[in-house]
Formats: sequence, C-alpha cells, structure tokens
Amino acid sequence: METIKISELDRNGLQTRVALDEQTVNDYAEAMRGRAKFPPVIVFKDNHKRKLYLADGFHRVEAAQRAGFKAVKADVKVGVFADALKYALGANANHGLRRSNADKRRALEMAWENRRDLWPRTDNADPSASILSEVCGVSLRTVQDFLAEIHPTQNVPVEPPRKGRSAPVRKAAPTPPPVRKVFGKDGKTRDVPVPPKAAPVRIAPTPPPVRRPGHAPNVMLDRFGVEIPMEIRDAFMDNTARDQIESMLQSVVRLLKGAMEAQDPSVAQYRQADLIELQNLLRTARFTKPYCVCRICQGNGRGSCSACHETGFQTEEQYKRNPKEFLA
Repeated sequence: METIKISELDRNGLQTRVALDEQTVNDYAEAMRGRAKFPPVIVFKDNHKRKLYLADGFHRVEAAQRAGFKAVKADVKVGVFADALKYALGANANHGLRRSNADKRRALEMAWENRRDLWPRTDNADPSASILSEVCGVSLRTVQDFLAEIHPTQNVPVEPPRKGRSAPVRKAAPTPPPVRKVFGKDGKTRDVPVPPKAAPVRIAPTPPPVRRPGHAPNVMLDRFGVEIPMEIRDAFMDNTARDQIESMLQSVVRLLKGAMEAQDPSVAQYRQADLIELQNLLRTARFTKPYCVCRICQGNGRGSCSACHETGFQTEEQYKRNPKEFLA
C-alpha cells in the first residue's frame, strides 16, 4: 500500500467507461470531504518506463481531486501498460457503478484494438470469444455479435447473363468462407470461420424540436410532446457546438487511423493510446446528445436533479435508466 500523487498517475487509454458518472463523482467527493474511507485504487508500476498506470478507481481519483486532495491510497502492483489495461477491462464487471451497454462495448473495442499488446504472439492469432468474454466481463453472445460486426462475410459473386444466350444465369462456384487464426485458453491456434455479419442496430436520429397546432409559435416540444424550456432550447437545435465537435472528432479519428494504418511517417510519434483517446472523445460526444427533456424534473431541475446531471435534458442512456413509470 502506497500514497501516490494524483498528478503522477497515468490514466491515458485506460478508462474503459464511455464517461465518468458525474453524480457518483460528486457523491464520492462529498463523502471524502467528510473523511469517509474508500478502498485503495489499483495502480501498476512500470519500473522501466517509470510510469504509474491507474487500472481501477477512476471515479475515486476524480472525486479526490475535486475534493482538494493531492494524493490517494493505492494498491501498487508491478506491471506494464498491457497489465494495467487487462486489469481495467474487467475491473467493473462485478463491483462499482453498473456498466451500461455502451461501457461494455467500449471495453471490447479497447481489448480488440490492443490485442497484440495484451496477447503478444508470433503467429498474430486473435483471442477467442471466450477469452474476450472473460477478460472484459461481458457475455459470450455480446462478444460474438461484436466479432460478427468487425469481420463481415464476403458476398458470393454471381455470373452475369451473356448476350445472345437464353440460358439461365448460373451462380459462380461459392468461395470458401473466410477464416481467421484464433487461439483459445489452451494456447493452441485454430482456423475459425468468420461469423456472418450481424444486422446493424440502427438508432433513429433525434428529431428536431417540433411546433404543433394549438401552441404558440415560439413553443418547442421534444419527442414526447413535452415543452422544451427556453433555458435549454439551444441544446436541442441543429448544428450546436456539440454537433460540430462530434463532426470534427469523427474527421480527426478517420484521418489519424488511416495514416497510422498506412504507416505515414508524419504520424510516427502517435501511439495507439492516442487514437483510443480520440475515439473515446468521439463516443462521449455521441452519447451526450440531448434525447428529451428530463422526465424526472421536466427541465426545471438545473442545479438539483441527479437524473439529468442538472442539465434539464437527458441523453438516451440517461432516459433508459429512468424508473419504468417515467418512460414513455
């Protein structure tokens, strides 16, 4: 057990949640000011690089910082970045704030993008679904759907009809199904067929605020017919700052990822962790899009409502967490 300065903790590329829960951080910070005792955070110490990687306790560290503390108690283990990430991926599976589906998806993406560091192998085989399921603390079905999405099957070509012939169109000989090298818990490598691509989950875009007959021209309603208070109306408009940030981040992520895959020497100083941080920012922008006026406070809880984090509106994830009686 050691006391570690918060400024010395490296948190880059290790936060497996889409975003910290503000209410939890504030609650922790208030308790810390009252001298409440919290479990130590988990830190991995890389003696070679002289790095201290935070693997578990991101809400506690952020709360301690907001409460005015400069250091935290830590259970220090010896390990490199990959060891810290492997611990972080499953740290909240059985304890801490319940993970959302987006959090689980993010953990899987981070594990997959860092699989060469997490499981270094000379044959470049990929981890099996059962290994990913165990490390990330998610169901096997979730992993299988994820793998089906990132490994789409190829379409079977069809021979086009020839001019001057009335013979029926023949299907070309089917190509063998694509395979990939996978290693299991026994360490052995196998050729595994790529699963069929899962049907994409389409989320309906947030409709613009509407004006309905019978309302004054300056009245705007959300998707459930609730009037949007004037104070938060700008958040529901098109082309907001959040929309522009999302668009810019999407372009930057696409540009950097393409350059890294092409081994562009101009981005040689960038690391995979930098790309992951940008992708995390992009996910944050997407998951903070206003979905509706807060169902709990009806937009009037700015400064007091924890359901909308005192904003007056809820994101889609916040809306889904409402009690059943508040759902449309």
